[in-house]
Amino acid sequence: MKKISLFVIGLAILTFYGCSRGPSDEVIKKLSSDYVSENLKNRKNFQIKSIEIVQKGKFQKPGKYYPVRVKVQGTYQTEEGAWVSSKSGFPTYSVKSETEKYDETENFEIYKNDYNEWKIRTEDEGQALQLFKQ
Repeated sequence: MKKISLFVIGLAILTFYGCSRGPSDEVIKKLSSDYVSENLKNRKNFQIKSIEIVQKGKFQKPGKYYPVRVKVQGTYQTEEGAWVSSKSGFPTYSVKSETEKYDETENFEIYKNDYNEWKIRTEDEGQALQLFKQ
């Protein structure tokens, strides 16, 4: 009976202290994709090719987040223009378009907001938030 009581108390403590599961890989990839796409929307035809979760950390109590390192690969278009002379003798503006590769690894913090929804921020944004709260 004593063992059962200790087990129940231990289970209750773990439950109340947030021994919950962290975000799933699908959630991490979706949040990362949305974050990168939103922050690179000024890049023409930006397309994500792959998202790889490089590392997932343990829950961090001061700040209440899960650290994750994510590698994002994709492509986008760049355009370079220049005035060139034409056969008619008048200058024309010529635009050259090239496909560039995007390959970055970013440290994110995944956390739940007041409505119990998973959210994402960069590690730098999280550190700035902690300084602001002090």
